[in-house]
Amino acid sequence: MNTTSAEKRFYNVAYGGDRYAKLRPGNKHFGAALLQEFVDKFDLVGKRCLEVGSGRGVFQDVVEDYTGLDLSEVVAPGYHKPFFCGSAEELPFNQDEFDAIWSITVLEHIPDPHKALCEMRRVLKNGGLLFLMPAWNCRPWICEGIPVRPYSSLSLRQKWIKLTLPIRECMYMRALMTLPGRLWRSITTWKADIQLRFRKLDADYETFWMADSDACSSIDAFDVIQWCQSRGDLVLSHPSWRSAFLSRSSPVIVKIQKQ
Repeated sequence: MNTTSAEKRFYNVAYGGDRYAKLRPGNKHFGAALLQEFVDKFDLVGKRCLEVGSGRGVFQDVVEDYTGLDLSEVVAPGYHKPFFCGSAEELPFNQDEFDAIWSITVLEHIPDPHKALCEMRRVLKNGGLLFLMPAWNCRPWICEGIPVRPYSSLSLRQKWIKLTLPIRECMYMRALMTLPGRLWRSITTWKADIQLRFRKLDADYETFWMADSDACSSIDAFDVIQWCQSRGDLVLSHPSWRSAFLSRSSPVIVKIQKQ
């Protein structure tokens, strides 16, 4: 079974239960306030908007002209607005079709986020807006459920990782592991149309240990910002090099500038 079919099977089963992406009103979602701020700030209520990785459709009433897309078809009955079952890597829409796209806690679950970003950019109009709020920098040990599993169920390697989690998750340690790489990439990455840099993760499509144990890509916000800027887009959320370099968990908001 290839990755795509295993991934789709996992989400069809997961969305059939009540543990994965727990059922709750859209305004109770942790990203609701930031999404609403985005919609209000750019006056998107009457604009044509697409949500990539729309899940159960909790945000379908944030704007009037809404379209949702998700890999799982079992969520379709929960929609009263247009819904498409499909992959973010091959969006079933025409070029320049949408005024805005948002994607929340999804990009890290896409095997090829570079291809997905290219597709989102393709279907957005010139001047269109992109709101990206994935779980940035997913850690590989989450896929193994190491933080929540008992020591007795772990291998020696996994036990060592669990023992050292307080150090690994320390803000200063994470900065030490992240910022030098960002500095190097900002110096060496200068050419146009760069490839998005991301790390492949071994997603667990059999056991849902914890949030993001099904993540298959670890993506740094700084690399997404660089990718967008290399194409001439305006990163409205991080307009300066300093704000991009020090970005942590905030959304990346981009205004598409097609040549």
